[in-house]
Amino acid sequence: MMVAYIPCSAEVPTKCGQYFTGLNGTIVSYNYNVDSYYLAGLSYSICFRKEKGHCTYTLMKTSDNQFIEAEDTLRLMMGISIPAPPNPNLFGSAIACRPRGSVKFSQMYYTNVQCLYPDSMTSVHKNASFFVTVRTLINDFPKFNNLVVSPIYSGFQFNWTHNLCE
Repeated sequence: MMVAYIPCSAEVPTKCGQYFTGLNGTIVSYNYNVDSYYLAGLSYSICFRKEKGHCTYTLMKTSDNQFIEAEDTLRLMMGISIPAPPNPNLFGSAIACRPRGSVKFSQMYYTNVQCLYPDSMTSVHKNASFFVTVRTLINDFPKFNNLVVSPIYSGFQFNWTHNLCE
């Protein structure tokens, strides 16, 4: 377990389960990539400090081994619609992902078991705070992609960059 103390002078917004400063890094859901389920019963945000001279954020997925089930939510505050491409390794995924066409990332979002996150997403709001919200329920739904069993797909990981203002 990693524990980091944040000084009170940092003025971290409430409900930030993770807080990032600087110009780039990696965000990871709790229990990601341990060949297991992701954690249930969570409600937190991953927050980013706005750095001087920087406006938008870009999230880049690190692999296709990512999944949040339909009853849980991963809210990415991108502000625009972005396509959710089909998983080429799963039969019928092109049909399953087509009705979604694109997903408005400023609303609640989850990955269809047959769809993938886009490779890269850039926010459009230049002056707004940026954060990712995670909410996982305690229920009977599996906290992993049950169509793919080796390795288990669960949770998420994105590299992020804080972009210069144009």
